[in-house]
Amino acid sequence: MSAQIYHIALVLGSMRMGGAERASLNLINEFVARGVRCDLVLVQAEGELLSELDPEVNIVPLGKGRTLYSVFAMRRYLKKIRPQVVIAGQTHVQIMTLLARKRSLSNIPVILNEHSTFSTNNPGSTFKGRLTRLFAKYIFNHADAITAVSQGVKKDLLQEFPFLGPKLDVIYNPVVGRTLFEKSRLEVQMPWDKRESIPVILGLGRLVPDKDFENLLHAVAIARKSQRIRLLIAGDGPDKEKLVKLAEKLSYGNDINFMGLSDNPYSLMKQADLFVLSSRREGLPMSLIEALACGCRVVSTDCESGPSEILNKGEYGRLVPVADADLLSKAILSSLKDKVQKDSGNEAIHPFYVETVCDNYSRLIISLLGRGVKA
Repeated sequence: MSAQIYHIALVLGSMRMGGAERASLNLINEFVARGVRCDLVLVQAEGELLSELDPEVNIVPLGKGRTLYSVFAMRRYLKKIRPQVVIAGQTHVQIMTLLARKRSLSNIPVILNEHSTFSTNNPGSTFKGRLTRLFAKYIFNHADAITAVSQGVKKDLLQEFPFLGPKLDVIYNPVVGRTLFEKSRLEVQMPWDKRESIPVILGLGRLVPDKDFENLLHAVAIARKSQRIRLLIAGDGPDKEKLVKLAEKLSYGNDINFMGLSDNPYSLMKQADLFVLSSRREGLPMSLIEALACGCRVVSTDCESGPSEILNKGEYGRLVPVADADLLSKAILSSLKDKVQKDSGNEAIHPFYVETVCDNYSRLIISLLGRGVKA
């Protein structure tokens, strides 16, 4: 008889808006829908996404300000509650979780879920990066399995930790689900009159250097020399003031809008003429998958990692080099001229369906339990 999944725990720093947090939200809600008892263990029980959790999810606050201070609280949780399996995201949380299990003297299986390129997030040129690498080298091999959200993330991990090979596999993020399609059908008010036949480009994400919205502003400004285009930026972050000043310098006038965070980006994707991902690096850009699912035409930089996998090397949307405003502007104009985008259909987004990803995790968990790696 195969093992049955009845109790899992997901561990994160918080539920603030972010890719790892949104993916975990989708995964834990799907497990609850399947009748599995789910604990969401948080270093800090805060964040915008808490409100979107299924009411059946049991939130376990560790109550510590810093992640490594949470080792003993996590140890107590493991010894007292003893979930069947633990899935830990984010490097600092993963290290804390493995240390806590080691101190609890339990053999509860731990799965590490890596969302971005480890080497870039933890550069050896900084003290913090070197310290994190040292901890990871010592503790990661104690994990029972490691899942990478893309082939690029997997390749990076193998370069950093070749010994993880037998435990490492790719399971994509759970992105596409019923909620996405339901929200996409709701009409969110756009900043401009939709009756005007001026194409709207959508950029979405945290306003930070890695997302390179500066390059997007330059690219659209170049494209605007050929035709009038509007740019809608949905997101917030430390670069906002700099980007607003750049937009003024590039003479966007009223054809740009910084709308801040949106609680329904899917409706924006449905209404936009083109979605552009301008990032310098990614793990697996969920917004690109969401745009495809909403039927929006897409253009993306061919950054490490994810876009090329998602777009099948350019089959479902144009790929351009990182930080090249001229080529990005040409891709934008060409994509706007396309009467229809190649239909990505179910083939492109099926690997990212919430149900598909939950099935993959279920198989992995059952295999661990079946091997006797259990509490």
